[in-house]
Amino acid sequence: MKSLAQRGTRAEMIARVHQVRPDSVGKFGVLTAPEMIVHCVICLEAGLGLRSVSPAETFLMRRVVKYVALYLPTPWPPGFKTRPEMDARSNGNRPGEFVSDVAKLVQRIEDFGTRHSMQPWARHPMFGAMSEAEWKRWAYLHTDHHLKQFSA
Repeated sequence: MKSLAQRGTRAEMIARVHQVRPDSVGKFGVLTAPEMIVHCVICLEAGLGLRSVSPAETFLMRRVVKYVALYLPTPWPPGFKTRPEMDARSNGNRPGEFVSDVAKLVQRIEDFGTRHSMQPWARHPMFGAMSEAEWKRWAYLHTDHHLKQFSA
């Protein structure tokens, strides 16, 4: 299974990030390409513990949805509601200069993939406590989902 723990997977992901243009049109959802880049940065920063995110955990999310999302070979459906703090359209999270935002996403992908296993991980706002392997799998799948949104 692909994960940001794998150097080759990170390199592939970063190459795909560089395929996104500010005027790329999404196949689904309401985000623009610059907003998607910022959203992915915010989500990775939350996992790294650099941002606080309000919890929305439920038993179903922790036990069922988490397993389906991380381990079943099905694409993530569009339209899943994000936490307000991860919204790139509000809360002071608006995109800045596109090239700088892309560079920040590339850096966060590397930060996530190379994070030392002894460092603590934040709680996922919906899935709760996650292991390093689960976080790195989630980070790959989440970023992949949004890159596919913009055909990258």
